[in-house]
Amino acid sequence: MRPFTIYQAAFDSFQHTGNRIVDLIGELVEVDRIYLLGGSLYRRRTESLFHQLAPSLQYVADCYCLILLPDTNTTRLVQLQDQIEQHCAKILPITAIVLSTKQFDSWLQDGHTFALRVHTCAPLLLQKDAGFQGNLGTIDEVAEQKRTELTHKEGLKRVDAFLAGAELFCLRKENRMAAFMLHQAAEQALSTLLKIATGYYCCTHNIERLLRYAGMVTHRVNEIFPKNNEPEKRLVSLLQKAYIDSRYREDYAMPEADLRDMLGRGSELRKILTESAEAVKQKL
Repeated sequence: MRPFTIYQAAFDSFQHTGNRIVDLIGELVEVDRIYLLGGSLYRRRTESLFHQLAPSLQYVADCYCLILLPDTNTTRLVQLQDQIEQHCAKILPITAIVLSTKQFDSWLQDGHTFALRVHTCAPLLLQKDAGFQGNLGTIDEVAEQKRTELTHKEGLKRVDAFLAGAELFCLRKENRMAAFMLHQAAEQALSTLLKIATGYYCCTHNIERLLRYAGMVTHRVNEIFPKNNEPEKRLVSLLQKAYIDSRYREDYAMPEADLRDMLGRGSELRKILTESAEAVKQKL
């Protein structure tokens, strides 16, 4: 099995890290299955005048996991998602998707693209239940292509509307509403990108989470929002807070220069969305 290239390149590292993650998650909640969806492998090489033959070191820097839990209510799943990520951060940053086992197995029977891809390709870090016992559904490629095209069309329409609204509010010097529109444009672009590329839809206003999920789909999202220094983190934080604070907190402010910067990044997200949709259609 070769789910993704770096999994093979650093098999031992992923196995060791996966075992530690499983232990930490088990401290918080009862789990049925944990799948490894992906990860980042960093390489480092240090040389000096005194040591010129240093080998390159590589290590797992973060990973994506799907965690299946015994039936529970939706609110608790959302809360557990954050709790699991915070708990695991003591050893490794992880991005978690948490679902009920019943929901995931139902998707498998229905031929859901996300569930089938995970079930057939993703390494299992843990399985405590009996596993999927039903008959796997099949993907209707014609219907899937229609769904992809419709999802892209509707998502792009909303992105364009929110970007236009942000431009208008910028011209009117109504920066708070411009920031809200930019948040909505980014949310729609990222959630649509995730759905057309993976089949998974994440119902959230959390931009930071959507950016991490989109990192499974394309590396270009991390180039637009690198988050590798404080100024970049500040911008993402401003965008994140725009959904609520721009409407209800008097002290919220996004400077005009930041708004213009974000407008450019929103346009880049739009471009990625269109290009990704074309790539997905070619695979179907």
